[in-house]
Amino acid sequence: MAELFIRGDLLDAYARLVRLRNRFKAEKHDLNPAALAALSKVFEHDTFIKGMINIRQIGEHVKKHGDELVIWTTGNAPITLDAESSAMAFFSASTVFLNDTDGNPHRLDHLEVLKETEKRIAAAMTKARL
Repeated sequence: MAELFIRGDLLDAYARLVRLRNRFKAEKHDLNPAALAALSKVFEHDTFIKGMINIRQIGEHVKKHGDELVIWTTGNAPITLDAESSAMAFFSASTVFLNDTDGNPHRLDHLEVLKETEKRIAAAMTKARL
């Protein structure tokens, strides 16, 4: 059975991640030390999560300083992309092939990286509750 691909769902998932991180930033001063440590680790220090948040630049055409943005694989290997990468190509399927700034091809499985994102955040939230 073929998987139903809906581009808007991917865009929404990345936007929700950014909203979740922004909520953490806005409310972190109210967290107890254990919760702050656990959530700060994932939202401020995890390079993979930072890369997932950078994907918003492509999906929403948000331009940050510089001409490049970096995303990371689930194994935390960096992939440097042009900051003006095509959103249409980037979100054209659940699995896409991207060329980095050196022209090297990379496979990005949106569902795989979103599941990894959920796993890391869920683990941090569990630690924050302990």
